[in-house]
Amino acid sequence: MYFKIPKSFELMNDTINIKYSDKLTSEEDSNGRAYYRKKLIELQKISETNNLNEDNLIKTYLHELLHMILWKLEEDKLRTDEKLINKMAWLLAQHFKSAKF
Repeated sequence: MYFKIPKSFELMNDTINIKYSDKLTSEEDSNGRAYYRKKLIELQKISETNNLNEDNLIKTYLHELLHMILWKLEEDKLRTDEKLINKMAWLLAQHFKSAKF
């Protein structure tokens, strides 16, 4: 694994927790979700019954992280721009995967 998803992290003095779900894809038709007031990112667990793999899970986490960051910055127009968030998450994932040390 080239990137480890944390259990929690801090954003502007708030603790954001990460929770995994077995049903997010089947019930919400999504692999991830940011709950702003709960300060929670929920991610779909990888299983044999969904098309989620490690790369997609990392991109999903980064996608939801970007939503949280923009929420904390009170940038609602940017926070709801899914096209921008998707491209930024893809680029961040590519950076972490290809970085040489």
